[in-house]
Amino acid sequence: MLGVNYLDMETTATHDTAKFERIDQLIHVSKNPALLRLSKSKSALFLQGPVGPMYTKLGNWLEKKGTKVHRVVFNGGDVWDARSLSKNHLTLFDLPMMSWPKTFRSLCFSHAVDVVVLFGQSRPCHVPIFDIAKEIGVEVLVFEEGYFRPGFATLELMGVNGNSETMKRYFWQQSCIDNQLLMPELTNWHFLKTSCHAALYYLNLFIFRKRFSWYQHHRETSLLFYTKFWLRSGFVKLLKQKGDHETSRSLIIRNKGIFFIPLQVDEDPQLILHGCYFQNTEFLQEVLESFAKYGHFDDVLLIKQHPMSRGRVGYEKFIKDVSSRLGLGQRVICVWEGDISLILKACIGVLTINSTLGLKALEFGKPVKVMGQAVYETSGVTSQQALKEFWVKPQKPDPRKARVFLDQLKHLTQIPCSMYANADEPWSFLNAQ
Repeated sequence: MLGVNYLDMETTATHDTAKFERIDQLIHVSKNPALLRLSKSKSALFLQGPVGPMYTKLGNWLEKKGTKVHRVVFNGGDVWDARSLSKNHLTLFDLPMMSWPKTFRSLCFSHAVDVVVLFGQSRPCHVPIFDIAKEIGVEVLVFEEGYFRPGFATLELMGVNGNSETMKRYFWQQSCIDNQLLMPELTNWHFLKTSCHAALYYLNLFIFRKRFSWYQHHRETSLLFYTKFWLRSGFVKLLKQKGDHETSRSLIIRNKGIFFIPLQVDEDPQLILHGCYFQNTEFLQEVLESFAKYGHFDDVLLIKQHPMSRGRVGYEKFIKDVSSRLGLGQRVICVWEGDISLILKACIGVLTINSTLGLKALEFGKPVKVMGQAVYETSGVTSQQALKEFWVKPQKPDPRKARVFLDQLKHLTQIPCSMYANADEPWSFLNAQ
């Protein structure tokens, strides 16, 4: 898929580049190319970011380097997160979305912008700007949740996930000076901090909804919805945690052949735009039917629902009904909770649409079958078998090729940071740049 031989890359990393023409065609860099570009920016325009103070810390870092920073806010939540900026560094966009492309173009020219920074490439306010930016010669840097979690953020030029071009354009050249592995940067009470930032964001979005009456958010905005969602999520976690952990441990102790399937959230852009399925039920239907027909009788499917699905109905009933109809019985187990590392260590294969858990599975050396478009889908790393063959003898990743690929992906696309840490918690990695 990527057109690069990562076994050759390993040799290239020891400076023997003459033999490999394809590697020589890549741009060799020593750091994340998007971060390098951002650090050289003269004028950066920030669009929507993640909830919380991440943009504040990023903006402070850039301003210390002499970069001019301007931000556009689209709703009351954005205003809250940008409250530390002075008014002359802020643009309030409160017009119909049809006016946004013209406004964006005007802002780029009036502020001499050379880099645009955004989080969430598929948000309504972000989709229209990519073609305009390309036309006027402005580079777009896209943030997203880390491919490697926790402790990392993804940052790439022009697109992430299925839109990523980084691995096709760049090669991380390890040097004697910069020879350290990227280590995650973690924060204590991560979930609590994220929840607090999100609560304040959506509260302000609700309070100032009339001020930004034309604004259309990329997800549900009702406070009642989120109150019910988090109450149910907490209840399900408490209800299922002990039993689900015991279930997964019991499977491991019984030495069952476990195929692990981590589900994704239905509204996840990864699933919608790059998943090849309209929703998880279609994916599950195909997988269960294939497993019933071709899977070994002693093997089991362990299906784990996404943590962000706890506040919804989930797929437990659907999985049980389909499994019963296919005569799978106890060969299919559905859980909400579980020790991911323990499960990955014990399983014989992982099946996913394009979840980032596929990367964690590869780090454990496990066979991974991708059913959609994933940034890590490549020959020799993920299984290229038909699904019916995967059940019988799942193809393991080539150890050397997978190791080099993961190393390249991490250094070329990741930044060690806790995206939702508080404002007074500095990013040590950025401050070292």
